[in-house]
Amino acid sequence: MSKKIYLLILTAFLLALFLCFPLERNSVKTQKRELLKRASYTEAENSGIVFSKEPGFYERGFDLKILYRGPHPGGKIYYTLDGSIPTESSPLYKEPLHLTDPTPNPNLYASRDDVSAGLQKEKLKEAGAIDPPLYAVPSFPVDKCVVIRAVYYKAKGEPDEVETASYFIGYRNRPGYQNLPVVSLVSDPTYLFDPDYGIYVLGSDFDRFVSEGMPETKKLWFFWAANYFRYGRESEREASVNFFDADHRFLCNQNIGIRIQGHASRSNNPKSLNLYARKSYDGNSSFQCRLDHLPYPEKRLNLFSGGSDQDTLFRDYLAMHFGKKENFSTMRSSPCLLFLNGEYWGFYQMAERYDALYFAHHYRVNPDNVVYIKEGEVNLGLSSDLALYEELQKWISENDMTVPENYKKACEKIDMDSLLSYYAFEIYIANGDWPFSNVGLWRTRETGKGKYEDGRWRYVLFDVNGECMAESKIRDNTLQTAIDHDAIFGSLCQNKEFQQAFLEKLQTLATSTFSKEQVEPFIRNYLQTYTKPMQVHRKRFFEGSPDPFAKEMQGIQRFFEDRASYLIPVARKTFD
Repeated sequence: MSKKIYLLILTAFLLALFLCFPLERNSVKTQKRELLKRASYTEAENSGIVFSKEPGFYERGFDLKILYRGPHPGGKIYYTLDGSIPTESSPLYKEPLHLTDPTPNPNLYASRDDVSAGLQKEKLKEAGAIDPPLYAVPSFPVDKCVVIRAVYYKAKGEPDEVETASYFIGYRNRPGYQNLPVVSLVSDPTYLFDPDYGIYVLGSDFDRFVSEGMPETKKLWFFWAANYFRYGRESEREASVNFFDADHRFLCNQNIGIRIQGHASRSNNPKSLNLYARKSYDGNSSFQCRLDHLPYPEKRLNLFSGGSDQDTLFRDYLAMHFGKKENFSTMRSSPCLLFLNGEYWGFYQMAERYDALYFAHHYRVNPDNVVYIKEGEVNLGLSSDLALYEELQKWISENDMTVPENYKKACEKIDMDSLLSYYAFEIYIANGDWPFSNVGLWRTRETGKGKYEDGRWRYVLFDVNGECMAESKIRDNTLQTAIDHDAIFGSLCQNKEFQQAFLEKLQTLATSTFSKEQVEPFIRNYLQTYTKPMQVHRKRFFEGSPDPFAKEMQGIQRFFEDRASYLIPVARKTFD
């Protein structure tokens, strides 16, 4: 072998070693970083409680070890299986726990009839309630997962951090779970179901309401006083959440805050929930994993139970999907399944939330400079911001918008394309719960150089789950309703330029956004993917009642087939 060939071989060998070892080191570092993202399940120094298997979906039962890896040896591990926070009165961990599918066990939380006024059958009957719901307590064991909560008590009796993990056993071929993210939410039962402190029950607020003779309108069962109508930070309770993706791979575990979300829908069964990431819970001010189809689940996340659309959980999902192409704000969402304290809690939409950081993320504006008016109240900003909007509303309604100077001034205060897009969209889908309510706008208080820092008002789409997009709404003249009941829109409709632009928006919705080619595949995919999950959901909360899902979905499809042929001529005639 020549010296030259020898040197070439030696160089190649050394180069291979150089490339391999750094890659191996980088791989180890990468793996460690990934493990640290799952802090509860690492073997890192001072990690505290460690479970021998990470949360997840397992085909068969197994033995689970609970270990302590930290700087304070000599203590004891206590655990619970019901979602409660373990104490020294809880079972003492002595040996591995054999985990199996707990589904056959009796329902612990799903059996409660105090989570909605709609389950109070006798009181509903006595009050002559309007449209009492068909809710039912399930007579069968609902699907369950194993929820382990463990805490390490140091030798001196001081508790360490509580760790939580959820294990789903035997779900591979279980109908209704395929291709759906799963959220396992765990909170001490006292936080949810205690009559005085619990936020998910009728509780003491309802007892007081009844003892006072039910002073509010008795027929409106969905407004009967209850603990779940408590608002604000004081109603927030601590919880732990495990996120799993659509393939049921574990994403992350995190301690968070939860609140009940909505207005009248707080009486629903199940309820919508807001999830909050805060440093005060576990040192993290944002969610520690990326969730499917949600570009902005940074600090707040909504688990939406359908609102007024409990039959399909589709209307809001559809509106947000097609609305994202328009010039107004939308909340992206992804269907998922929720387990609460280890028990199946229904089919949900996991969605973004409107807050200052939402607008900062989507529009590249300073979050401290955002003003958000929702249903005539300040959601973000100051009372003076609302006063300015009300002044603008009054000025537009009282001045002639056919005068070019007036219309120009209105365009300087409002992003007119956003207004046109928003009103055309709401009118087209025949939203009957609008514009009397559910109107939202945002702007930047101070102007800047950015595209959306001009201080003009822009519109926000939300709560599109009431009486809309139904076969019975095809011939609803929601255009005239908006003209008659919305001061800004009614005045602007006197302007010919505005009229023409509005008609063009409607035509685009009819021929492009909501065309047959766009809507039919979307509806078909939802039916194919979520019919079975909705059947499981329906049985859980409405056992024994007819399932309207297929009929409602057919009605939505017929609405979009025929809506344009009615609305476009009506709009043209209105503006003739």
